Amino acid sequence: KVSKANKISDQLFELERCIPALPDKGRRILMQLAESPKEELRLVAAFHLIPIELKTARKMLADLAKNASNVHIKITSRVTLEELDACRVDYYGTMNLPINTP
Repeated sequence: KVSKANKISDQLFELERCIPALPDKGRRILMQLAESPKEELRLVAAFHLIPIELKTARKMLADLAKNASNVHIKITSRVTLEELDACRVDYYGTMNLPINTP
């Protein structure tokens, strides 16, 4: 089970690395992940949607902050929303992309 989880994790990290280079910035893939029953995948999708679909990302993060069964996902979602509200989000920690907050 651990080996399978590691393989899936490696594939997810590779996908994350490639998303910004896609013509639509990965929007199509991310919107599919946003519909996943897995909270972990919805959280990853929300992070990557921040610079391209901020309203959708906020809704997803708010839902996860309130309803996630995994406490780490709840906390991460809540803190990410707080950081967005405080305009302290530096997407990926390297790209200083402008984010229009409502």
